Amino acid sequence: MTIGTSGYIESHKKRNNFIMGVNIDVLELKEGKENATPFKLEDPIWSEYTGAISIKLDYHNEVFRDVYFIAHTNGKIYCKQSKWHSSNWWFIVTNTDKKNATFYARPGLADSSWITFESGNYPGCYLKLGYEEKYLVWVWRWWPPSWWEERTRYVEKLCIISRGDSNDSEVEFNSRATFRFV
Repeated sequence: MTIGTSGYIESHKKRNNFIMGVNIDVLELKEGKENATPFKLEDPIWSEYTGAISIKLDYHNEVFRDVYFIAHTNGKIYCKQSKWHSSNWWFIVTNTDKKNATFYARPGLADSSWITFESGNYPGCYLKLGYEEKYLVWVWRWWPPSWWEERTRYVEKLCIISRGDSNDSEVEFNSRATFRFV
């Protein structure tokens, strides 16, 4: 993968399922490209990692001029928001944020024609499709008015983990840590 590559990120484990940025705290997998968020490979935010890349949401809000990158912290994946500054775009984040938003695009663990994203600051830890997590969502009911209804929602989220810390078999881990741009 080269700098400037853009498109939708598809899961090897769940074909025709793509990464969607729901909000800055949630990246999840959704079926169908129409539900996906476009991403673009950029020069690394943390420049000390030679050959690394950063994964930017290929979306720009003209009002707020925000830029979002895939990043990790404590094993969880999220979108790191970087505020616009007149002299440069993303250097308003901490050095830890910069390191957490820097990855290496490696040949896919499950298929070398695909890609695997290895953490720049945690070698051997990979961006990986997690498992479904249960969320409780409170929804306003229109009738009768002013009642709230509790609904359960299952979301397949992304995480970052090493092979040794995963309960997956090697084949399962490799498939969950392999993606491609389409």
